[in-house]
Amino acid sequence: MALLKGMVAETKLKYMERFRERLQERLNATEEALERLGEYIAGAKENATMARLRGIYMQLEHIREKILEKSSDEALKGLKDASKGLDDSLDELDGESYGQALRQMNRLRASIQALEGSSDKWDKWGFNSTQLDEKISRNRERLEEILSDLGKNKPKDAEGIAEQGLEDLKNPQKWGHGPRDEGDDEEKSPDFPWSHWSGQGGPQSHGKGGK
Repeated sequence: MALLKGMVAETKLKYMERFRERLQERLNATEEALERLGEYIAGAKENATMARLRGIYMQLEHIREKILEKSSDEALKGLKDASKGLDDSLDELDGESYGQALRQMNRLRASIQALEGSSDKWDKWGFNSTQLDEKISRNRERLEEILSDLGKNKPKDAEGIAEQGLEDLKNPQKWGHGPRDEGDDEEKSPDFPWSHWSGQGGPQSHGKGGK
């Protein structure tokens, strides 16, 4: 039992570190987008938002230390706070619609990150991941379009592209199926093969905001 408990703890910490890395990617992308918007946003607003983002960066460093120390409870609380903080940090920009565009960009990036982890599992289990990979690639391109529109001071266009991407990534259980034996009861399940993954880091365990 002690060995099993240790294995569960190690697995939990591994997933925490993966999520921390994904938050870091979203943070970096948000900073890049703000730099492109710099000439359009009032300096005080940009500076205040950047300061909050830098604070989140320090939180992520602290979380990494807690993961290395195997302090899973503290790391988990830190991840929740950092995830919410990244979203809340954009509130000051809402008056000019930049904040909402950046939030939607982060939600799209979170959905893509979740599905990238799923693609490897599809391959390992013999499922056809072609459509899944195509959607990931297409929406990675959308992220570049969003950054481009933000750089052109078109936050509403950027938000619209992000919303298209989020719609495109709905209902992943319909995207493909692997071969199954005749009479397999799981074939009747509308969530197959996702039903295997509930609570294991698959798409069913990720919310729309990637939190």
